[in-house]
Amino acid sequence: MIRSDINRAVLDALSDNGDALNQVRDITHWAYFPSAQARAGFIERAVAAGLKLVTTMEPRNARDKFGAILLWKDIPEQNSMDRITAMLAELAEQCGGDYDGWETQVL
Repeated sequence: MIRSDINRAVLDALSDNGDALNQVRDITHWAYFPSAQARAGFIERAVAAGLKLVTTMEPRNARDKFGAILLWKDIPEQNSMDRITAMLAELAEQCGGDYDGWETQVL
């Protein structure tokens, strides 16, 4: 699943707030899973692809999922964001979970 339109909206919001989108920075990504085992499989694959695990989140109730927050350093631009989000969405799907999106600081 390519999230190009969503990525474009986030990039436009960054630009609209004065970001030149030309500096490498931390970009955080979220994904959610039905089990700790599914999340662990995703984390293993994402780390092998070069991302860094920031933290995990445990469900607070039966409706919540097991979360993972990962870090990627890059310049936020359309092609690179489309590539990384497509990869993470695919990895999450392979592990039975959902990729939720990304954010970064305005520079």
